[in-house]
Amino acid sequence: MPFFCVGDAATCPSEVCEDLAAKPITAHHQLIISTVTHQLGPLAGAICRTLIQSGPMSLKDISDAVHRDEEVRAVAAAAANRASATGEKTTAVPPTHQVGSSFHVNLGDIASVNDVIHEVAVKELVTRLVVHRLIHADTATHLYEIRYGSAILLRVLFPLLLHCARQQYGEAAKCVLLVVYQLGVVPPRAAVQVALSRTPSITRDAIEYAVVRMAEDGWLVPVLNSPTAAPGATTAANAARLADLAPSHPGGNADMWNTTTPYSVGLEAALHYLFNDAIEQAVAERYADGRLALTLVRALRRRIAPNSGYTEAVASFQELAAELPTTAGVRRDRSGEPRMGTDNVPSSSVEAVQRCLQRLCQPIVFYSCDTAAPMTSAAGISPSFTTMPSTRALLVKPHSQSNFYAIDHVTAVHLLQEAVCERVVYSRYGVLGVRIMKLLLQHHFLEERTLAEQSIATYVKVREVLHQMFKDGFLLQQEVPRTSALVERSAKASVYLWGLSWSATLLPVVRERLAKTLTIAWAKLREAQQQASAVAKPAAGVRPTPAAGSSINSSAAHAEEIEAQWKYGMSRNIQQALQAQRAVTGLQSCVMSLMRLLLIVDFF
Repeated sequence: MPFFCVGDAATCPSEVCEDLAAKPITAHHQLIISTVTHQLGPLAGAICRTLIQSGPMSLKDISDAVHRDEEVRAVAAAAANRASATGEKTTAVPPTHQVGSSFHVNLGDIASVNDVIHEVAVKELVTRLVVHRLIHADTATHLYEIRYGSAILLRVLFPLLLHCARQQYGEAAKCVLLVVYQLGVVPPRAAVQVALSRTPSITRDAIEYAVVRMAEDGWLVPVLNSPTAAPGATTAANAARLADLAPSHPGGNADMWNTTTPYSVGLEAALHYLFNDAIEQAVAERYADGRLALTLVRALRRRIAPNSGYTEAVASFQELAAELPTTAGVRRDRSGEPRMGTDNVPSSSVEAVQRCLQRLCQPIVFYSCDTAAPMTSAAGISPSFTTMPSTRALLVKPHSQSNFYAIDHVTAVHLLQEAVCERVVYSRYGVLGVRIMKLLLQHHFLEERTLAEQSIATYVKVREVLHQMFKDGFLLQQEVPRTSALVERSAKASVYLWGLSWSATLLPVVRERLAKTLTIAWAKLREAQQQASAVAKPAAGVRPTPAAGSSINSSAAHAEEIEAQWKYGMSRNIQQALQAQRAVTGLQSCVMSLMRLLLIVDFF
């Protein structure tokens, strides 16, 4: 069961809602707060922290709670100290209250002015967070609450969305998505204008074509209940003007180019294509058959895409065989024409598709079979260990003895999540930790010596890894008494078994560790980027040669510079700049990998 779910079945507060039956994970809260603080400022981070800690609140309560926030008061006090030290007489907006525009007021009393600035800044930021779908505003109760799913997807994991859109539609789609991401909601015509002003190297036709494609595939969806969409939405003049605009724009969708209808990022389509990338990568790693299995899976996933023209999610054998490129493994005669089989498909392609479909239809053993059961709640319900490992296939035949195939998405999700858990456990405890995890998922409870025998490791090493995993929350321990006497029962008179539950211990701990690691990786990446920008400035200048009467330190530095020039072929400043850039590149790759893993265990 996903921690966050997207779809028509989701209810209030938004289309992206939190599964309240799952174990609360505070690491996600810290990840949201740190990301919003870095992107939108300390005041926005304080608002999110207040709503996370206190739940739904009114605008007045939010303002009072943020005003009492210690971090905001510390930043405001530091700004006031700097202003008094420099002798500024005007009352400027503190750094915590800057939301994109710097304005100055001089109304007399400093206390009243600061209160006015605080109220205005909080109202503006709350409105901005509502537009960006980080906060849900209930029009009936006038309460505001955090939207965990959309906050993580649109703020923390947005680089994944950007990378996926760029792979799908090109550089123009990346520019458009950045505009919609930064503005929250924007009409397509305005998005095209802004993207064109930012990247003049891309033509208007390319940007408009990208907008049409993204709107057709669900990446951009209209916000019909937006206040900006109300004026002129149903007038006859507006309808006539839209009919005139229809032939002059690509795609013929006149309503999309309406200046009063804003669009936002479609989360359902974004998650669909992100899931496509994840399952395609897993299939490419699992089935090394020249990308044939990847081509078949792509063909099946294309049939269930948002706004797809297919009525069913199944495909026949002939349709799958027709998806193959004609130059890949096709037998040709002397004239160059492909030799066709009985079903108007090249004979070699028929054989290759049959073999690949047989491999994809082979059952896979899963130990995460209790994910279909309800998650363990905080009421103290013990997890169930009675289920046995299940076998499911990646491709299934919906109709018995038919020639049609479809993807079993439950199998795909289990395949991805088990791979993520194995990677997390392996990074912490090595191969022995992965063996212990699989044994306990298969047998539920085992004794230490039995685990040592079946994992082919020493008893001391297995016990050490078991205690580390138990300390980190991965494992459970069950006491089994040797006798039925409950009076004066000693610890030696019992057997202690180690257990592991997929939904109660393993998956929540993996989510928490990934969120914590991603928070640390983001912080280190920002520090590395600051260091790289600081090192790049002196590297851009030319280092003067020290004069004859310079000091010993300058002579030593000059000698080191000559040695670095002779050894590496570049100056020391350029070498340091390259090292800093390599550190930034490595951390960026680490952050992207962590975001992919967090996406799989949180949203699918």
